Formats: sequence, C-alpha cells, structure tokens
Amino acid sequence: MAVRQNARYAGDRRGNEIMKAKIQAVSTATGALKFGMNNILLTLKLYWVGMLLFVGGYALSFLGAIQLAGGFDALESGEAAVPFWPFLLVFVVVMGLGALAFAPASVRLARIIAGDAGEPSGIGYLKFTGREWRYVKGMVILGLIYLFLVFVPTMLPMAFVNLETGEIPAFLSMLPLLMFIIMLVFLWFMLRLVTFLPMIAIEDRLSFRDAFRMTKGNVWRIVGSFLLLYLMLVGIYFAVFFGVALVSGIVMIPLSLTMQGGEPGALTIILGVVLGLVSLVFYFAMIAFMGGSFHAWGTKVYLALARPAVDEPAVEAAASGSDSPMPGGQDN
Repeated sequence: MAVRQNARYAGDRRGNEIMKAKIQAVSTATGALKFGMNNILLTLKLYWVGMLLFVGGYALSFLGAIQLAGGFDALESGEAAVPFWPFLLVFVVVMGLGALAFAPASVRLARIIAGDAGEPSGIGYLKFTGREWRYVKGMVILGLIYLFLVFVPTMLPMAFVNLETGEIPAFLSMLPLLMFIIMLVFLWFMLRLVTFLPMIAIEDRLSFRDAFRMTKGNVWRIVGSFLLLYLMLVGIYFAVFFGVALVSGIVMIPLSLTMQGGEPGALTIILGVVLGLVSLVFYFAMIAFMGGSFHAWGTKVYLALARPAVDEPAVEAAASGSDSPMPGGQDN
C-alpha cells in the first residue's frame, strides 16, 4: 500500500511539474530548424525507403489520373475503358508501405534528438519492435482523426451536387468558409496532440489524455512556435527554389543560343540532364530538411514539457548535430 501511494505521489508530482513547464517558442522553433539543417543526411539515411515509396505512390496517382481521364473519353465514345481500380489499389498499398517505413525512422530520430539513442549503422532503418508498432497505431489513430474531422465533413456536401445537370445547391457556397473553420479546428486539435507521437517514440507510451494534459497552458506558445517555424521553412524553400531556377536559367541561356535549326546540341542535352539531377537532389534534400525540422520541433516541444531540466543539454547537443546518446541512455 505504501509503495502504491508513493508511486501515485511521484506521478502526481511529475504531472504538476509538466503542468508548470513552459516552452520557449522562439528557441524551440530555431533549434528545430538548426537540427533539420545540420542533419539532412541523417534524415535521408533514416527515411529514404519511405520517401521512395511515397514518390512511387505519387507517380502511380499521376498515371491513374491519366487513366481515369482516358476512361471518361472511352465511355463517351462507347469504347471499353481500362479499369481504374488496379491503380487505386496499388497506390493505397504503396503509400501504406511508405507510411509503415516512416514509423521506425521517426522513432529513431526522436530518440536521437532526446539523447536516448545514437545514429544506427548501415543504410536505412527498418527495425520494428513493440515501440514501432505502437507508433504505427498512433499514426493510424491520427489518420482516422483527420478522416472524420476533415475529409468526411468537407466531402459529404459534394453528395448534394447533381452530376447530370451540374447544379450546385446554394448552401454549398458556404463550403470554403466551412472548410476553413474545419481546418482551424483540426490544426488546433493536432497542436494540442503535438506530444502524442513523440511520447510513443521516447517513452513507449500511447496516451491521448497525457498528450492533452502536457500541452495545457502552452497552447499559444505552441501555436506561435509552429507558425514561426513554418514561416522560416517557407522562406528558405522559396529562396532555394528561386536560386536553383535562376542558376539553371543562367547556365542554359548561353547554350540555347548555340542550338542549330531549333535542335539542341549534345552539350545542351547533357547539361539539361545534369541540372535535372541536381534539382532532384535539392528536392529530396529540402524534403529531408523540412521534414526533419518539423519532426525535431514536435520532439523538442515534448522534451521541453516532459523533461524541462534533465534533457535540455541533450536537446542542445542534438540541435548542434551530435548523435551521441545521453549518459545512461540506451541505444537499442
């Protein structure tokens, strides 16, 4: 009985410490940005399998859209159309495998940031234990929340559209406002649950109640920190995008003047391919940078609330690019 009471007292004390903890909005956002920038290669190493699967899924969706458009044309001309459902089935499977591959990478990256694990050996990381499967469960739960809070409410009004006449009911004119309100509610809900997945990754614990409890009293700090990180990432993205486009244009202009009879020369073609590959590398690097920054931000918010004193040195070490685990941390 005494042991149980002491454990309860310790849990209540820890809960009170969490309730009192306040995140530093600016330093959390800038620290996450710094981690994402310093660990692009680490993020690519952990996530490249899932990223390739997602790229394949998007390619399938593009091909499926072309097939669907061709199916409509075939129906109008009375010809037999190639079924669309195989593309949809393969798309769902590939994207599901991509999301599954993200789970162990996300868990490992969160534990590296927390100082509880080091960088894994080898290329890629697909180790699944009970922790990773719980993380998958958490991802599925958040996906269902999106489905019922956003997708269904925004798509359900479309059932009232008359497909034969194209007539749209008058009340659907309010749909953009409804979607805006729904997205605000969803964003607020997800920011309140920002510690949900990091809690699974670091503590191997799945709890909505604790996630909501941790962010209580820090909602506006979290919103401000998220907006700051988002604006910084958008600014960097457009700067890099326009920089790459400008350099490509400057390089290609002189070569385009050497074209004979409107046909590009061999050098123009080779350089075009090289520039395309460089742009592709920048694209994946930007995905890793932005994804790693957002992941680090959520983890740093969790650490600031769950370990306000103990883990600050580890967070700073991770933000500076150090992959060494904390003293006493386990690397498994």
